[in-house]
Amino acid sequence: MKLFDNLGASVLFCVVGVTGGFFAGNKFGAESTNPRYVYAEKAAVVTQAVLAHPTPNDEAALKRDIAVPVLAVMQSYIDRGFVVLDAAQDEVCGLQVIAAPKDMKNITAELKTAINNRAKSKEGAAHE
Repeated sequence: MKLFDNLGASVLFCVVGVTGGFFAGNKFGAESTNPRYVYAEKAAVVTQAVLAHPTPNDEAALKRDIAVPVLAVMQSYIDRGFVVLDAAQDEVCGLQVIAAPKDMKNITAELKTAINNRAKSKEGAAHE
């Protein structure tokens, strides 16, 4: 009977270990193999938009036309569980991010589009 007790304990230990590993893999494995990070060259996009803005000294207009759309795009990713990183690019196109997963999504174009859409809707309203 002692052999059965040891065998039963071993089987129970294996079942608990496999079950625990399965649940831990489902809970933590997806995050480690598919991280949810995005990055954008926010400073470059904002600087370019400010320089192109018709009233660069109007703080309220800059906030409405540039800051609000940029923050809305970033907040949409944050709301979906992403970590949003602000990246910078140097003069030889080197991206300066301290550490990032290789499959991280770049949302710089979405920031530009948000600003451009705001400018187009503003122009359309001015012509009406």
